[in-house]
Amino acid sequence: MSLSLANHGASLPIAYRLYVPHEWIEDAERRRSGKIPQDIAFKSKNQIALEQIKQARQQGLPQGVVLMDAGYGNNSVSRARASPRKV
Repeated sequence: MSLSLANHGASLPIAYRLYVPHEWIEDAERRRSGKIPQDIAFKSKNQIALEQIKQARQQGLPQGVVLMDAGYGNNSVSRARASPRKV
C-alpha cells in the first residue's frame, strides 16, 4: 500500500506498507515462510491508509483531495475519517 502526494505535473509516493492478510497473520507456517516478524499485527487496508494520512498531516505535508479506490470508498467510516478534521 502507498500514499502519494500529487500535483498537475507529478506524483510522489511518500509512504509504503505491505498489507498482510489476516489469514497470513494467524497462520504460523505462512508467517514463517513469509518471514513476517512476530511484532507485525493485522491491520485492515483502511486502517493502514488512515494511519498514513494521519502521519503525513502530522509531518506538515501539503493537504488536498484524498483519492481512494472503491475498496476504501465503500467504507463510510474511512471516508469520514479521511476528512482533514477527523484524521
